[in-house]
Amino acid sequence: MSLAETAKSLAPEDPNVSDTLGWIYYKKGVYMKAISLLRESVEKEPDNPVIRYHLGMAYYRKGDAALAERELKKALGLKGDFQGSKEAREALGSLK
Repeated sequence: MSLAETAKSLAPEDPNVSDTLGWIYYKKGVYMKAISLLRESVEKEPDNPVIRYHLGMAYYRKGDAALAERELKKALGLKGDFQGSKEAREALGSLK
């Protein structure tokens, strides 16, 4: 985490750095901080399915079903097969 935070301070506008740091916060269960960073990343790279998947999963874990569904569907619509696509489908299935 400290390396990702350092990277964020050195490259605050890099969406990949924001995604990495956001995903670390997600893994630690700090969903609001994760969502903030991941939304920032999606704004800069809206057509990146992995970043949208990460944001969707953060919304999912936070309990925001509508936003989770939106982001996970968008991720799968951009590319049906990416790292995490299986988990995205499983999360979507559990929302119904």
